[in-house]
Amino acid sequence: MTKTGRPVGKPPYKPQDKDRPVVQALVANGLTHPQIAHYLKIDRETLEKYFREELDRGMDTVLAIISGRLVQKAMAGDNTCMIFWLKTRHPALFNPPTRAEVTGANGRPLYFGNTPDDRLSKIIAAIRTSLPPDDGDGGGSQAGD
Repeated sequence: MTKTGRPVGKPPYKPQDKDRPVVQALVANGLTHPQIAHYLKIDRETLEKYFREELDRGMDTVLAIISGRLVQKAMAGDNTCMIFWLKTRHPALFNPPTRAEVTGANGRPLYFGNTPDDRLSKIIAAIRTSLPPDDGDGGGSQAGD
């Protein structure tokens, strides 16, 4: 309090009902919490204190709308949407396994003719580290398969 009896600082923030849909729309459109707080002329902590539900629901709303439209297009026969949905919702079933094959010049077998054994071990180790991890299915090709 000042000598005149007036409080010091800003008065406490009072959230306005008209700001709630605005906050939810700004979140849905990808704005960050600091950007939304700046828009409302409040600090981030105040935004998160008074608009927690709108901040949480904003992205859920846009995700639900986009997901719904994606499914509608897939159900209407849009092949790209069908493939995207299947690959993202069921990746184990609809993403082909990654496989790398190493060959020598012009697709011929690798040649390690005059390579000392210790250098050959380093080459093999480097190739192994560059490959995706083995999925444990025992697959893969062996020479002579």
